[in-house]
Amino acid sequence: SGISVFPATYGVYQYQVAITDTATGCSDTSLAYIITVTDTPARPVITALGPTTVCDGDTIKLVVTFADTTLSVKWNNGEISDTISVTATGCYSATVVDSNGCSNFATMCVTVNPGPELCAFYEGCLDTCRPYIIRGPAGLTSYQWLFNGAPISGATSQNYTATVNGNYSLIGSNSFGCIDTTGLLQLTLHDCSDSSCA
Repeated sequence: SGISVFPATYGVYQYQVAITDTATGCSDTSLAYIITVTDTPARPVITALGPTTVCDGDTIKLVVTFADTTLSVKWNNGEISDTISVTATGCYSATVVDSNGCSNFATMCVTVNPGPELCAFYEGCLDTCRPYIIRGPAGLTSYQWLFNGAPISGATSQNYTATVNGNYSLIGSNSFGCIDTTGLLQLTLHDCSDSSCA
């Protein structure tokens, strides 16, 4: 009394059923049941405006393009515009839908690497004895100390020994190549005797 049909190509298909009364031999044929199969929209194309691997704090712009401008688009993050800005690691899919409800989609995966961990760096104002060892966060792949915003020549170790009053900060990078800069440590250094230091 029922069948499943699987049209192989798009087009218009007509189906009828003939019913026979086995007791009398009388039969009749139904009206045509018409099924219209439309072509699937062409697969959209997603393009990244820039690299697809960035550091935390950076933004990746993804643009979806498709030939048929009558199609609507929706991303798997809920966005409905052609261009989206993403800031988290993941795979982003754009689905295009035509007026018949037929759809197609494309996916692009991006990576957002964490920045260097700089929270261990002491920021603020400090009065202390001269010289003072400023300790940089452990585990970074590179260090560059700054004095009043300018790089200190040769100061590329984890720790720096300060002897001059001023603002100190640190540029650090991690194994992902991500770079960040600490806040300022404002040092006021004093020439102390051993007893006053104690």
